[in-house]
Amino acid sequence: MIVALPLVAVLCLVAFLRPSGKTTRPPDDLAADAPRSAAEAEAKASTAASAPATAPHDAAFDAMQTEANRGDPAAQRALALRYEACFSYSLGPQFTLASLARREKAQPRDARNIQPLREHFASYCGAVDGGAVIPPDAVDLWLEQAAKGGDLMAQVIIASEAIAPPSGEARAALFARARDAKDPAVVFRLSEMAATALAQGTTDDPALAPGVDGNEQRFAWRIAACRAGYDCSPLSPVMADLCINGGYCGYDDYEQFVLALMIPPQNRAAFEERVSTIQSRYLLR
Repeated sequence: MIVALPLVAVLCLVAFLRPSGKTTRPPDDLAADAPRSAAEAEAKASTAASAPATAPHDAAFDAMQTEANRGDPAAQRALALRYEACFSYSLGPQFTLASLARREKAQPRDARNIQPLREHFASYCGAVDGGAVIPPDAVDLWLEQAAKGGDLMAQVIIASEAIAPPSGEARAALFARARDAKDPAVVFRLSEMAATALAQGTTDDPALAPGVDGNEQRFAWRIAACRAGYDCSPLSPVMADLCINGGYCGYDDYEQFVLALMIPPQNRAAFEERVSTIQSRYLLR
């Protein structure tokens, strides 16, 4: 997963982990927070200005959580992915927003993407569990529940991130189900296993055959998914991660990033052919 980011009784613990309210601090602690320099004062002011005033409310999140608790596998997987996307934010909203504000100043040409991303985090992630810290195992627990309920995408995510990913018949069965599903999100998440299958060379599937290297194979599956409708916009989890952790904030979508930096011009034709093969076998009905 993007983060270590993951029986009903265990899952219900997630709902009860809420902030306990304001904490009274002694005067000495407050004095210790006083800025010691102009730079420190500016940093504190930036952090305070970036902090969300209150946790926003998201009715769609509440409905998704309700359906997940009722046992709906698709809702359980969606909840897991929301937790995954917002885990780091939940650990320190002020830090995340202030960090993006500093990056916006340092990369003014990318401000058109960074400012909306800050606003998106504050609303999209601020509404998760009322602003509580997301438990480290929440993603895994909800994905496991979704996978047990038959959710293909949850099964693909778990399999692709396993210490020993499936091979042989088990892997072939997952890819066969993905061909039937024609789901861009599943195709995007299959990219790691597709790269492994290419390296092992144990399949006659043309979408997994030689012709590109491992990294190009991985990116080809992702770009095929993006072109089929998977969210690869500047506010998507994959682009948010690239911006926050890599500083790549100026690209309009994931495809633009990949084609600009990851695919050598001389390999573009083979790459596009692989994307087309993936689309025809796994995405087009």
